[in-house]
Amino acid sequence: MQALAASGSARPAAADRPAAAAASGLHDATIRYRLRALERDSYDEGAHLGLVSALLAAARHGEARRAYHDYVARMEEIGVEPAPLATAEPRRAPAAA
Repeated sequence: MQALAASGSARPAAADRPAAAAASGLHDATIRYRLRALERDSYDEGAHLGLVSALLAAARHGEARRAYHDYVARMEEIGVEPAPLATAEPRRAPAAA
């Protein structure tokens, strides 16, 4: 089975599925993968940040903010400096009059 996954003729390996789903624009699938990862390890920084990114990409901004606050809380529990909240698009300066 590993030989098939390595050759690219099979589904992506389990660890690669969230990235493959995100690259394909499958936000709901990405969100499900990240939530499952967090069920197994609530301190998985990559899963937290991937979840926030997927929620932002799906325009689920309130959920993204709540997920980010949960991430910050988990990182503070273990003494890790949390990454800043990324936004879907950078804010633009107001047009000059």
